[in-house]
Amino acid sequence: MRNAPLAPGVRTDSGRGAAAVVGIAAGVVAAEPALWLLGVVGFGVRGGLVLLTLPVLTIPSPVLLSILFRNELGTSGTNASFDVLAFVAATVTGLVALVAILISAWAELHAVERCVADPRSGVLRLGRPARPVGQRERSSLLLWVAAVQAMGLLPVLLLVLLFVGRLGGLVTTELQQPSDLNVSLIGRLVRDATPALMGILLAVALIEVLVSLASRRLIVARLGLLSDGAGEPTEPRLAIHGALRIVRQPIRVAGVAMLSWLTALVAVVVAVGSLSIAWDAIRQGLLSLGRPGDLGTLLGAVITAGLLSAVWVGALCLCGLASAFRSSLWTMDTLR
Repeated sequence: MRNAPLAPGVRTDSGRGAAAVVGIAAGVVAAEPALWLLGVVGFGVRGGLVLLTLPVLTIPSPVLLSILFRNELGTSGTNASFDVLAFVAATVTGLVALVAILISAWAELHAVERCVADPRSGVLRLGRPARPVGQRERSSLLLWVAAVQAMGLLPVLLLVLLFVGRLGGLVTTELQQPSDLNVSLIGRLVRDATPALMGILLAVALIEVLVSLASRRLIVARLGLLSDGAGEPTEPRLAIHGALRIVRQPIRVAGVAMLSWLTALVAVVVAVGSLSIAWDAIRQGLLSLGRPGDLGTLLGAVITAGLLSAVWVGALCLCGLASAFRSSLWTMDTLR
């Protein structure tokens, strides 16, 4: 509410610009270690754990896959046992995704509450304290935030399924009628699939912005801290009105989104690069665990495994810190 009574000393004409939002968001995260942990949780359950595991994974060869699924695959295709296995895998994946969405919503709700409770955010919330939220209302708010995130996840899953189908068609085409024998199969697939992959990444970035806008307005409204009043009367209208900021304030939203994604990109590149370098450096030491050797060799392999684990944890913490800053940035911008 723009004409709301302010706390003594709080100014409304300055200190609430874009630079102030970035500075306050960074200051709150730097001073709140709990936000780092919430950032790690949020990043991890949104796929960060899988992303940071990719550098140390080896893609199974077609021969190994045929050995693993020799009882499920036949000359005429898949059999009943494979269909059952696929159904079980899909069910487990769905349950894991549901739990991940709930944990992500929990982390986001707590992160927003900690951000708005920090004294540094006082100038953005016009000196008003957050409204106390009861346990029942908190549970309802958590489910609504999870629903917003689930709605954003559905188009992402659809895009991924379409991309996988497209990639499967490319593999079949290149195996039957290679387009360029001077380029490896992987190179041809990367070349042909890159435009579709870039389109998916742009769509995911847009969806992430819409979800951030919708969920932040929903939470901030229920905390009684919207700058334009109490907000819409129902949760769906609050979420929709928040997402529509991308139309009403495109430049402002684009600026926050670009800084948000740039922070995430830098953190992920550094983390994945560090893991790749560490894995290449100690891979031979880990392979020695599978061969008989002296105690010194075994001890060295264990130490290298510990070093890899330390690098992995450090990479996760770096990405979690970036995630915490991104969350704080969207929250402070919503308060503004």
